[in-house]
Parts: sequence; C-alpha cells; structure tokens
Amino acid sequence: MTIIITPSDLLEKVCEAMQEDCEKIKKPNREKQNVFVRQIYSFIARKYFQFSWKAIAEPLDQDHTSAMNSVSKISDFIDIKDYKTLNTLNHLKSYLEIPEIISAIDPFEKKYKELARMYQQDLKDVEKLKVTIDRLVARLNKNKLKTA
Repeated sequence: MTIIITPSDLLEKVCEAMQEDCEKIKKPNREKQNVFVRQIYSFIARKYFQFSWKAIAEPLDQDHTSAMNSVSKISDFIDIKDYKTLNTLNHLKSYLEIPEIISAIDPFEKKYKELARMYQQDLKDVEKLKVTIDRLVARLNKNKLKTA
C-alpha cells in the first residue's frame, strides 16, 4: 500500500506512475506533458487529499494561484469528458490506491455546479425582465404624453 503524507510524496508517486522525471516536472517550463503532469498532481492533491493550495504549490516552487488554475483546468477537462484526462486520473487513482469513498464529495460538487449554473441563468432572466419593464414604462409614458 502506498502511504502519502506530504504533497512532495504525492508528486513523486504521480511522476512515478506517469513515468516522468520528477526533477524535470519541478522545473518551470511549459512543455505540454510537464504542464499536464503538474496539473494532474495539483488536482489529485486538492480533490483527493485536501492539501492546502500553498502546500500543493510548494513542491513545484509555484504560487498557490498556479495550483488553483491547474485544478480548474483539469476540472474543465473532466467536464468535457476529455479521454486523456479521464484515463490518466483513473490510472492514478488505481496506482495510488485512492478509495472511491474519498470521491464522495463529487456528487455535492456536481450539485453545487448545477445550482451555480441555475443562479447565473436566473440573473440573466432578471436582466431580461428589467429591460422588458423599462420598455413598457417608456411606452406607457409615451402614451401618457400623447393623451395629455
């Protein structure tokens, strides 16, 4: 069984599982595969191990906002059901022996995203109603001027 205590331990295991050189991944380069490994590591560190943003970024010598951006990118790939991302995550969850019980937060997260989307739609609907009301008030005022 793999025991992961720190984000550095996790990064090493992710690199091992993805057959990547950990020192190369830690370097600040923008090679596509290196960026992908850093993003996947950040996602797993946050979603399955609940490490803090600062703790996730530290082994990569990055700012916490880089970790936040990485998690957001991987979440976007999951939302569009990106084959490479989903396969990589499944492989890593198996390799790291992450029990499914840990991912129990996912249904709540899904519900939260759905509610957030509905809220945004409600805001758009309210804006449309405001425009309609303004037009009706303008038309009403125009009719009052004609009758006066």
